[in-house]
Amino acid sequence: MIFRMESFFRSVVNHFAIGEHFAENLLDQRDVDSVWTLEENGANLKTVHTDKKSGVVSTIDRRMDGDVQNVTLSCKDVVCTNVWRRVTK
Repeated sequence: MIFRMESFFRSVVNHFAIGEHFAENLLDQRDVDSVWTLEENGANLKTVHTDKKSGVVSTIDRRMDGDVQNVTLSCKDVVCTNVWRRVTK
């Protein structure tokens, strides 16, 4: 699988297999151990990052429902939610 993240300042492309750990350097330049898993019949893509320096674990849950993606980011006791919609032309 290939996942591409872009920002105005930096782009990151990762090549990985679902369920296998790999080293990743995030957009904020943290070095982490990452693992991506598919859950609930492929409708939920979960990413777990473990910071290599601090050991802090953060998770990103991406739940797909048609053209809507609900994203929940969690780290320690902080939770952030986003809703993304596919733009059709």
